[in-house]
Amino acid sequence: MLKKKILLIILVAISMLSITQLFASSKETKKHPYMPRQINLSGNIVNFSMPENFSKDFPADDLIEEVKLENKNLFDRGKPVELLRRWWGFKSDSFFSNEIGVMMMTMHVYEINDISKNISHPIEFIEAIQKDLTERDKDENLGRSEEFKVVYPTSYDSYVQKKFNRLTWLRNATGTFDEKQITYHYWIQITNKHYLTVEFNFAPNNNISMRSFIDIYCRDLLEKIMSSFDIIYSNENTIKYKLENNSQLKLEQLIKELD
Repeated sequence: MLKKKILLIILVAISMLSITQLFASSKETKKHPYMPRQINLSGNIVNFSMPENFSKDFPADDLIEEVKLENKNLFDRGKPVELLRRWWGFKSDSFFSNEIGVMMMTMHVYEINDISKNISHPIEFIEAIQKDLTERDKDENLGRSEEFKVVYPTSYDSYVQKKFNRLTWLRNATGTFDEKQITYHYWIQITNKHYLTVEFNFAPNNNISMRSFIDIYCRDLLEKIMSSFDIIYSNENTIKYKLENNSQLKLEQLIKELD
């Protein structure tokens, strides 16, 4: 009698598992079209696309569609101009769908502190970025214990070149030692004195590791957004031609030559 009861329980459990898997496998994955966006930075047109299934828990301001970079008061106190901030929420694919976490995307335009830098050259571009990251390091880690400090890159070889379509970006990451906080950074030149930053910040819940959350849920969205970027430089913008002349420079080789 006991064996029959155990067998019945096992059969019921298998049946319930099969039903759950059936619903999970037949659950339609919603596809959200990537909608185009455009920003005019003093005649330099930045085009990109992103899906509009934004997280309802994080309302955002409108996209800044036009910026006059020559405005002397624009970069007051050395701070960048925020162009965009958006969040996407992710749920598990199981029948009983649960919130997994959130990815945030931000876009800023920076004015470099040292105008003597030729940021069309990868090494000098890194040096300009490092000056701004040093300030961010001070601000973000003010009052934090060593255990919870965000680690910012300090060496050339922590940067890599990443090509999306015809654009070459510099890429790096920051985060805490315990990986509770990780941000992916992408940088590209806009003018001789300005550059664009696109960042992705990840916030998984406690049921999934940071690495798994990024790889399973976020990476595809991130890569598609970055692959949609295109920049049409104005004819008067001389960095356009400098970037073309330096397009064959490989960061890895340049770093080796520094040693």
